[in-house]
Amino acid sequence: NAKLNDVFDKLGKYYNVKGLILEPKPKQKPYPPITIGGSSKPILKIVAKHANKWNFIGNLEVLENKYNILSEESRKIGRKDSISISYLVWAILGNKSLHYILRLFKYIFHVTRRIGLKVAYGDINFARVNGFIIGTFNKFIHIVNAASQKGVEEIIVYFPILNDSILMEFAKNVIEKT
Repeated sequence: NAKLNDVFDKLGKYYNVKGLILEPKPKQKPYPPITIGGSSKPILKIVAKHANKWNFIGNLEVLENKYNILSEESRKIGRKDSISISYLVWAILGNKSLHYILRLFKYIFHVTRRIGLKVAYGDINFARVNGFIIGTFNKFIHIVNAASQKGVEEIIVYFPILNDSILMEFAKNVIEKT
């Protein structure tokens, strides 16, 4: 039995982990935070009624309008506590234009070689243009700052092309600078 602050290792038949930390904690009062994503009016009504966090997907220019709808729905049901905002983006980034363009072509090649335009992690239609950031790390930092000014507390980044070097570049060029 692990205690809440314990870090432990597990060597198993199908997986091994080292330095595992229990997060989120198993017991939270009254329950773990509930996050709901989407931005249609029916979804925003559900978020207003049930969620602790709203995960926005889309173009930052419409975030304020969608948040106003969410606030109005919350007001209608008498909810007074605030709902925090997270923002999900797909990102193909690089230090220079050539870097992200090559990664974009790699992604397009990866998608188009699949029968029916399927990829290992879902249908290509999920990669909506207004939630897809293609550009330099500096452009991404600008988007992080703009999202923060609009009330976003957390950004979730999905990299459709991912390897260790891309993560290291992201850490060095974005995380360390924000």
